Amino acid sequence: MADPVVYFSVRQYLESCSSLQAKIDALESIITNMMVTTASMASTGAFEPYRFDDGQTKIEILYQNPESMAKALMALQTLQDQLRARQFNNANGRVTRMVPGENFIGPNYNGW
Repeated sequence: MADPVVYFSVRQYLESCSSLQAKIDALESIITNMMVTTASMASTGAFEPYRFDDGQTKIEILYQNPESMAKALMALQTLQDQLRARQFNNANGRVTRMVPGENFIGPNYNGW
């Protein structure tokens, strides 16, 4: 059996994913694991390095403090939301609705 690939950053792990869906799935498992680690640190008060092992890959990251880990978690959640929005836009496209200005009443729209 082959040894798992070890990554020392989430970026390296995401760059190894071939498709947008694979990146979203990878982020989902990383975020879930980070939430568990953050909750464990908050409940015990002891700082732990972040480790992720799914059998095929390993990620080992040492954060300076729990606050930096929480910031990284928020950034990963934002990235995941952006990737999901991109996937949705790729599947459905974007729509622009043009409406003439005569349909709006008031000084802000008709200039009086």
